[in-house]
Amino acid sequence: MTPKLSVIIPVYNVEKYLKIAVDSVLRQSLKEIKVYLVDDGSPDGCAKICDEYAAKDPRVIVIHRKNGGLADARNIALNLLDTPYVAFLDSDDSLSEERAFEYILDQMKATDADMALFGYKAYVGEDAPPIGTETLSPRTYAFDKEKLPDWLLENISSSHPLIAWDKIYRSELFRSARFEPDSLVEDSRIMPSLYSAANRFVRIEGQMVWYRTRENSQSNVRSVKLCCDHILSTLTVCRFAKETGNAEYANETAIRWANDFFLDYADIINQKAAYQDTPERKAHFTLAESSMRAYFKSFYPDLMKKGRLSRRKQLCCRVFRIWPHAAVALARRLNAFDC
Repeated sequence: MTPKLSVIIPVYNVEKYLKIAVDSVLRQSLKEIKVYLVDDGSPDGCAKICDEYAAKDPRVIVIHRKNGGLADARNIALNLLDTPYVAFLDSDDSLSEERAFEYILDQMKATDADMALFGYKAYVGEDAPPIGTETLSPRTYAFDKEKLPDWLLENISSSHPLIAWDKIYRSELFRSARFEPDSLVEDSRIMPSLYSAANRFVRIEGQMVWYRTRENSQSNVRSVKLCCDHILSTLTVCRFAKETGNAEYANETAIRWANDFFLDYADIINQKAAYQDTPERKAHFTLAESSMRAYFKSFYPDLMKKGRLSRRKQLCCRVFRIWPHAAVALARRLNAFDC
């Protein structure tokens, strides 16, 4: 049985949820799979759970390593990739349909797609919703690269285009692409490279992943580093948007970048007091602030293009170049940005 699909699952401190995630993969009607469980130095019982799965199912490959972050954990498995297709699943999420992988791969092969785009549904709770066993028949649409900006623009207000785990990829797309190792917003740093490498896409209007939202998850803890990485990753997306040549998509992406920037910078200055207790933490905060200002400076000319931002937002941007804290206060007063 030659594996068709590799499923990469980074594992860290998810003892309560790991079995739900892995079981949803092993229950798939598509049996020709490899499952990489990358134990990222998890301090709980995850390592033992991973080994138990490997002992009873030869399709499961376990990698134990010192903690190095989600991005690097994915990269380690990508370095071992030898299947035609690859997917990612976070270890606190799960698949929603028993035939999800089989159906998606069938659609990819039928349309000669390099990437499949499908949906997810968020929920809160300890127990995942049940996995569906009915025959799948969601609507599908195939399109070539020149139509990609239209799809991206259609989903500009959604996180969908910038998430790695709600897609399946032809493995060739990762020939030279890897996740940014030290980034907390690793998905949107790599997605532009993957979009650029792909030539054909298939959109599947079905929710194939149950996405568990947790208050203490990495994406919900608004740390100084997360704010910096968020803006840097969005800047990567903005540069990609310009390269597509689609003016409307580039324009809307720039507006979103500005909104995100003011929100993230406001979060940073709100945490300033907590970073004054030691010289090391104070230096870390100062570096974060200066990095944010450098990101802003590099993108300022694009923001100020005619018709891109409202007058109130343009005023806030002009003030930011001279007096960043005052610009955030002004943005709040004018209700110009969501900060």
